[in-house]
Amino acid sequence: MRAYAYTAVDSSGKTRKGVVEGEGPRQVRTLLREQGLLPLEVNEANNISHRPFWVRKSHVGAGEMATAVQQLAILLRAGMPITEALTAVAQHSTSRGLHGVLLTMRSRVMEGHSLAAALDSFPHLFAGMFRETVAAGEHTGRLDLVLEKLADYLENSQLLRRRVLLALTYPAVVLAFSLIVTLALLIFVVPQVMAVFADLHQELPWITLVVMAASTGLRTHWPMLVFGMALLAGGLFPLLSREENRQRLDRLWLRLPVVARLTRGANAARFARIFGTLVASGVPVAESLEIASRVISNRSMRQAVATAHRQVREGAGIAISLGESKLFPPILLHLLACGEASANLPEMLERAATILEREVESLAALLAGLMEPILIILLGVFVLVIVLAILLPIFDLNQFVH
Repeated sequence: MRAYAYTAVDSSGKTRKGVVEGEGPRQVRTLLREQGLLPLEVNEANNISHRPFWVRKSHVGAGEMATAVQQLAILLRAGMPITEALTAVAQHSTSRGLHGVLLTMRSRVMEGHSLAAALDSFPHLFAGMFRETVAAGEHTGRLDLVLEKLADYLENSQLLRRRVLLALTYPAVVLAFSLIVTLALLIFVVPQVMAVFADLHQELPWITLVVMAASTGLRTHWPMLVFGMALLAGGLFPLLSREENRQRLDRLWLRLPVVARLTRGANAARFARIFGTLVASGVPVAESLEIASRVISNRSMRQAVATAHRQVREGAGIAISLGESKLFPPILLHLLACGEASANLPEMLERAATILEREVESLAALLAGLMEPILIILLGVFVLVIVLAILLPIFDLNQFVH
């Protein structure tokens, strides 16, 4: 049986989309009619070029994907064949997108393709590192272990991302509120107050003149400001799309005080966890090193791993080769050296990943804690400047009257 993507209309006139299995399009149409649906379009889900856009770009959350991979690993470890495991996970999935993805993968496997080849049908859901790790697990006969480790990696990555975003949410809200309050004062409050001073023909303090100029500029030239910001963003996009500029930007992240530690820690944690998963699955160290380097987003660190990969293939130690770049956290290098010396590399890499993830979480919380009072102080300074710009002419007028 093959997987087919369909578009149909139910009895209430609503459009339904999904994926079902059948011997052919005719049988699928019959099954849909038996369910009270009027089929409009039925296409084989394996044919990517003929799949509907919603199937090709199915949205599957990281949590849903991690749960599905974990369930698949459990079923495979229990001895269930891969096709039956995919069917069981698809049946228990509440996500329409994930249900279709799993049935399509099952159909590909039944045609004789490997699970890694089936993952190639959905490159927007499964990164190259994910597919190559699964391929390595199939090659070594440790697919259940690889999938379990990949599920842990997805869960830890999602949890770390959520905690970092949660730590940075409050400063972002404060910053947005500060901008809104400042713009509201400049656009609505300042002009009404300054109109009074204009009628008095009074000599105004310099701070008042500056605030008046800012208010006038925002009210009269806001289309030019918006156009300038759009033009700036449009000019930055092609610049950042160039590889050499991206490399410069990645090198810059590694030089900023707190951002550098966050960048190194997050990339090193992902690298250590995938590297340990591959080694534990029986993949050779050199090949594991090459595959694990693809989870590193920073180009400078990725290049350092590529250089270390060449040295490891020539017989050098992993910790020494990575340490030459001076881009990786010392704790990772230390545990790598311990793992090489004790022949317990996977456990040391997993321990390093856990330590680095906790450090990244702590740094994100520290950064958020530092940003909160800074943003509040900045908001207070902006409001104070506007208040002084309004009150100083009033004080001068009182002195003049007396």
